[in-house]
Amino acid sequence: MLSRFPAETHGELFGSGDGVPLAAAPFAPMGRLVPIDGDDGYRVSGRWEWATGIWHSGWCLVHGFDEGVELGTRFAVVPVGDLLVEDTWHTSGMRATGSAAVVLDDVIVPAHRTVAGDDLRGAVGAVAGDGLAGLPLLSVLALVSSASAVGAAQAAVDRY
Repeated sequence: MLSRFPAETHGELFGSGDGVPLAAAPFAPMGRLVPIDGDDGYRVSGRWEWATGIWHSGWCLVHGFDEGVELGTRFAVVPVGDLLVEDTWHTSGMRATGSAAVVLDDVIVPAHRTVAGDDLRGAVGAVAGDGLAGLPLLSVLALVSSASAVGAAQAAVDRY
C-alpha cells in the first residue's frame, strides 16, 4: 500500500536503509481530511479502530473523507509519533496482533503523504520489483486477510 503513494513520499518511507517500513493500516474511512487553504497539505482528524501492528510500526496509514472532494476519500500516512494510541485491544484469541485504536486531532499532513482513495485502491504500486504492488489492492487484502481464518479453521480440523 505504501508503494502506491507519490514518489516524493518513497524517500521518507523507504529511504532509511532499515528495510521495508512497518505501517498499521485501519482501512475504514473514519476520519476527515480538510485541505489547507493556500498550502500543500491537509488537517487530519479522526479515530480509527483496529490499527493492527501499531505497537511495532513506525507509520500509520489512515483513511478519511476528503472535504475538498464530494463523496471522496483520501489516505494519509503519518508517523506513529503524531498519533495518540489507545490500548483498546484486549481479546483472548488475537492479542498478539498488536491492535489498538489510533487518534489524530487536527494534525497537519503534507500533501505528498496523502493519496486519493480511488487512486490507492485502483493503482498499481510504483516500487520496482514489488510483485504484490502490481496486483489490485482489494484482491491482495482479501487474500491476506483470509489467511488467519483459513489457518484457524485448519487447526480446528487438525485438533478434531
